[in-house]
This record gives sequence, structure tokens and C-alpha cells, in this order.
Amino acid sequence: MKALLFADLSIIRKSIGQYLFSVVLICGIVTFTSFNASLDPEGAAGVVQGNIMSIAPLMFAFYAFFALFGQDEREGWESVRLSMPFTRWQIVASRYAMMLIIIVVLLAVFGLLAAVITAIVTLVRFGAVTLMPAEAVAAAIVLCLAVSLIYLAIEIPIFFKMGFMKARLYFTLPFFACMLFMLEPVQKIAESVAGKVLELVASMGSPAPLAIGTVALAFALYFISSRISLRVYRTREF
Repeated sequence: MKALLFADLSIIRKSIGQYLFSVVLICGIVTFTSFNASLDPEGAAGVVQGNIMSIAPLMFAFYAFFALFGQDEREGWESVRLSMPFTRWQIVASRYAMMLIIIVVLLAVFGLLAAVITAIVTLVRFGAVTLMPAEAVAAAIVLCLAVSLIYLAIEIPIFFKMGFMKARLYFTLPFFACMLFMLEPVQKIAESVAGKVLELVASMGSPAPLAIGTVALAFALYFISSRISLRVYRTREF
């Protein structure tokens, strides 16, 4: 297992410069276009810190996901890996573990980096350091973690079943689901559900139980996804 994790880490390190450049560029563009002269310190902190701590980890994890599965079909690496003394379950488990490690580490690193950058920006522009409230930061981290795990829980079994070249055509499936929210009936349902959630949070007195439940559900789906991936990977022929 350690050898598989180290191999995946080595693959990611080869292109880390390219990943970072793309992440910095996108975060810079989004932040710049969202930033305007009418923002107050709290609004500016929300734009800068919110964009960096949410967009950067998700983008980097997305790049890592494609790099790892893309490498499987290059230069016969997947055939070589299967010829080694690893079970298919170890191969599947190592990929899930690596993606989870990447997401958690990125959320921590970019969360700290976002706070530092936001502190500098607000200090220079407003003369005082202003950051997002701790509750908002925690909510953003929970949301990013849950979204990442749910997205991977959907996508990873497809890639293990079909391989990178065929499965890459399906990587946008979760995004198509999100497009349903453009329909008026779906928007009304979402508004109704959001209202119920707000009522639930108000009755609890704290969003913490709901946040913990959301993360727990995401981890449960992630684990179920790993079992599905093992089943489809066992029957896949190379």
C-alpha cells in the first residue's frame, strides 16, 4: 500500500508546477473580477479568502485525479502494477486514500494561505486586517470537503470500470446534474429544502450537527463508492 501511495505521489509531483500555475491564474482572475471599489472590509475578505480557500483545493484535486488515472494508461503502468504483488483491493484502496489525503492537505494549506493573503490585502487597502468569521470558514471547509468526496464517489468507479480514455467523457456528469437547478421547478424545490434546512439549524441553535452529518454522509458515500470500484475493477479485463 505504501509503495502504491508513493508511486501516486511521484506522479503528482511531476506536474505540480503546472497545477499550481493554473490554480493561481484561475483564483487570481476570479478574485479580480469579483473585487470592486464598493466592497467593505468584510465583503473584500469574503471575496478574496472565500475564492482562494474553495476554488484552489477543488481545482488542484481535480488535476490530481486526472493525472493519476491518466498515468494508469500511459507506458503500460497499469499492467505493470497488476503484475506486482498487489491485490486489486489494495490498488483501489490506495487510490481512494491518496485522493482523500490530497483533499484534506489542500484544504488545510490553501485555507492558511487564503487567510494570509486576505490579511495582507485588507491591511493594504483598509488599514486593518479583516478575515472571514470562523463560522463561515468552517462552513466553507465542510462544504468543499463534502462536495469533493461526493464528486469523487461518483466518478472514481466509472474510471476504474472503463479506464481513463473512455471514462474521461463522463467526468462532467455531476456538473450536468447541477444544471438542473436552472429549471424553475427544481429551483422551487431547492428553495423549499433550503428553508427547511435553515429552520432545522435554527431549532438546533448551531449548524455544527448538520455540518457533521453532511461530512459523515459524504464519507459514507465515499466508502460505498470504494466497494463499487473494487467490484467493477475485479471484473475488468486488460
